[in-house]
This record gives sequence, structure tokens and C-alpha cells, in this order.
Amino acid sequence: MNPELLRLARRELSPLRLIGAPIIVMLLLLYAAASFYNSEKPWEAWDGVGRVAFWAVFAIATLWGARRAADAVASELRDRTWDTQRLSGLGPAAMTVGKMLGAPLGAWYAVSLLLLTQIVVLLTVPADDAVTKLLVIGHDLGWASIGAQIAGAFAMFAAALFTSMTALAGQDRPRGFDTSLFQFGAVAGGAMVTVVMMTVAGRLSGGEFWGVKMSDSAALGLTFLYLGLWATLGAWNQMRKAFGVDTTGLLWILFLIALPFYVLGWGAPAIPRIAILILAGAAYCAVLMEPHRRIDIWNWLRHLSGGRLRAIVSGPAWIYAWLAAAAMLAIYFNTINAELSAAQTFGLGEAEPTVAPIAALLFGLRDMFICSWAGLRAKDGRGIWTALLILVGLWIALPAIGSFAPGKELQHLFTPASALSLISAAVQAGLAFLAVALIMRPADKTEERA
Repeated sequence: MNPELLRLARRELSPLRLIGAPIIVMLLLLYAAASFYNSEKPWEAWDGVGRVAFWAVFAIATLWGARRAADAVASELRDRTWDTQRLSGLGPAAMTVGKMLGAPLGAWYAVSLLLLTQIVVLLTVPADDAVTKLLVIGHDLGWASIGAQIAGAFAMFAAALFTSMTALAGQDRPRGFDTSLFQFGAVAGGAMVTVVMMTVAGRLSGGEFWGVKMSDSAALGLTFLYLGLWATLGAWNQMRKAFGVDTTGLLWILFLIALPFYVLGWGAPAIPRIAILILAGAAYCAVLMEPHRRIDIWNWLRHLSGGRLRAIVSGPAWIYAWLAAAAMLAIYFNTINAELSAAQTFGLGEAEPTVAPIAALLFGLRDMFICSWAGLRAKDGRGIWTALLILVGLWIALPAIGSFAPGKELQHLFTPASALSLISAAVQAGLAFLAVALIMRPADKTEERA
């Protein structure tokens, strides 16, 4: 058996937890049954039990399990035992499996008890009195919804481990507040991606994926499983970096190719726009999370200029995500223009067709350079607070100030809307690139040789 998994299983499944968890779950469900009991409609007590069981699964997975998965490596760094772990003889794959399955094992135990409760409800409630609208997003209680919860917990734990590993990459010591922020971001990001990719996309297409009809719950479970598997591969790749293995961005590039393919499978008219937004979000996440160091960028540029094919898949992660969003925009440019034209016709928007999408892409490129500049200035290679402060100013504060001026010209300087926006975005992107170029000047002879 995996030694790391066994070690964490002994820690997480303590005798007190094994005994206490069923008691707490039983008391919670008894309270739910009593609260929802109605003598005229006794099955409503089961309805309450099912609802509370679901929300308890959600709370445990996000607040406990994801936190434990995200903290699996951060705690080792804080306790200064990570180097011992890396010298234990386990490879990156075994360590990834051990951390991802073992760290949230206590949460899995509690979740399994709650899922068993839902199965009992499903098997005992008559068909005509079945619990309906169990989930707040409109899913009925059934085997598909139970499977979706299992896949959702798996995806959340895998995403939390991957995000935490990415956030801690290259740090000599983890900073407590930043670590908590990244862990919270893993949970919030996973929930957001799920809502955007499945709940919205699946509903818009009527739950049909590449011509295969499925229920909303089945589609939700499929999306969770899809994202969870990619997050597991990402965590494994980050673990390989932590073990000193020479890696490239090929896995990230494959993910960026597979992501729009999956989203487009739902076939709704709005899906291309959603896919572009998801790829743009991936670019922002990448540029904020990855370390930015001059020596690494100089080495990459040197190899790229030297014609090394490996350098094509070894650049900063945000570049590939931004290019993927640009490629999707180019492919579906006419579709997006038609949507903008329709919005203009019915007075629903100010964005001008043709120029607004290109301006948005240039504003995104500006933000990528700004985040890179902030990271290059920071000692740990991540100027996330500086970058976020600047982005808030550019996207919220300045447009808000511009809204008080007569006309829309000042506001359009910072929002993708008109030809003025296009010119402004190009100028701002150029200035941001110049700031990066200036800070990239070699600081010593080592970087000059690189």
C-alpha cells in the first residue's frame, strides 16, 4: 500500500473521528427530520433529511476536505518536513496519490455517511412522493445526483491540491495568509468553474453533450469528473517539479486545447463566448499564480531564439492561455459580432461590433504584462497583491470615475466598447510591455550570459 496514503489514513481516521462522525451526522439528520416533519405529509421529513444531507456534503467537501487537501504540502513546508518527504523514496506519482486521497480521508468518511443517508432516502420514499428539487440548482434526488456529489468532492480535493502546489512552487517558505488565500481560491475557483461550465452550459443546451442526451445531474457529474482528472494530472505535474524533475508546459497546453472542446460539446449558442471567458480566466489565474523570475524568462528567450523546439512548450503559462483565448475569438469572431449587433439593435449594450472584442483581448494582454511586471518586482516572483490592486483600479475605479464625465469617451479609455477603446488598449498594452522590458534588464553578469 502507498506509505504516504497509509500514514495519512492513520492520522485522519482516528478512533475518536470514526466514532464521533456517525454520532454527529445522526444528530444532524434527526434534527432535520424533526424540523421538516408534517403529520399530513410525513415524507417531507425525508425531504428535509435529503436536503440537509446534501448541504452537509457540500460544506464538508469545501470547508474541510478541500482545506485538508490544499494543506497537504503546505503543512509539510511549515513544519520543515517536506525535504524528508521528498527523500522518502516515493516518486511524484505515488506522493500525489497519497496526498490527494489521504489528506481529505476524514472528510471522505463523513461524506460517505451522508451519501448513504441519501441512498436510504432514495430507496425508501415512494416514487409518487419522491424528494424533488433536492439541490438548489434544480436537480432531483437520484443516483446521478449522488454520483455527481462524489465526483464533485473528488474534483474539489484535486483542484485544491493542484492550486496549493502551484501557489507554493518556488517559495522558500510558505506565508500563512497567502497560503490560506490560495486555498480559498482553489475552492471558490472550482465552484465557479463548475457553475459556468456545467450548470450554465448544460442548461443552455438542454443537457445534450455532443449529441448524447443526459440529465442535468449526470452532466454535472461528468464535468466534475473531467475537471477532477485534469486537476489530478496538474497536481502530479507540480509534484514532479517539487521533486526536481525537468518538466514543460505540454500538459497545460493539452488542457487548454481540451477545455474548449469539452465546453463546445454542449452546443448552445452562447457556448463559444463562455469558452473564451473560461480561457481568459485561465490566463489570469496562470499569470497571478506562477512565479515570475528574470533568470527563468531569460533562459526561455535564449532557447526560443536558438531554435530549440522544447522552448515552444516551456514558456510562461499565461502566454498559452491568452493565445488560446485569442484563437477562440478569431474562430468565433463573426458569431460574437452578430451577438453584439443584436444587442445594439435592441438597445441592450454599448459595445461596438468588430472593435470591442479585439479591444477586450488587448486589455487582457495589458493585464498579463502588468501582472508579469508586478511579479518580476516581488522577491518571491509573485506580486499578486500589487497586481490585484492595479487591476481593480483599471477595471473598477477608473471606469467608475469616467462615468461621471460628460459622454462616454473617458470611460471607454478603460473598457472594451468603441474604436477609442481599441486605441487605448493598444497603447496601454504597449506601455505595460515596455515596463516589463525595462525591469527585465539583466541585473548581473549571470543573467547577461543567460
